[in-house]
Amino acid sequence: MSDYLAVWLYTAAWLLAAPTVLLMTRGSSGRATNTLALIFAVTAIVVGAANALEDALGLRELGTVYVVGFLVALLTLVPIAAALWRAGLRELAGVTAALLVGISFVTIGGGVMVFAALTALAVRPAWFGVGLGDDRLLTSLTD
Repeated sequence: MSDYLAVWLYTAAWLLAAPTVLLMTRGSSGRATNTLALIFAVTAIVVGAANALEDALGLRELGTVYVVGFLVALLTLVPIAAALWRAGLRELAGVTAALLVGISFVTIGGGVMVFAALTALAVRPAWFGVGLGDDRLLTSLTD
């Protein structure tokens, strides 16, 4: 039972990472950053779906899709973090870096780092410069 729960929670995490990264990069004005975030989002959805289908239906062929998607998603986080840093969104760059490290080490507890970073972002968005008082984010949302 715990194996199934782990698979579905891991799948859900990937599926939820897609909109999270898209929303985090909204404060960056660069087209490249938004394109990278979109690439991450698409690959995160592919990774989540491939993981679920591989484990639920036993489609071992999707293992390759999972691995390639995982690597693409992981590698897009590096330039996204750098772009957020350059845009002055240093706290969000830190969250992105925590995602990168946590995903890289998910098999040895990296999920705890991802959970902590995203929980802090959800509970205290103002700490990360996200919210109604952040003109940079509001401006990008209304464009």
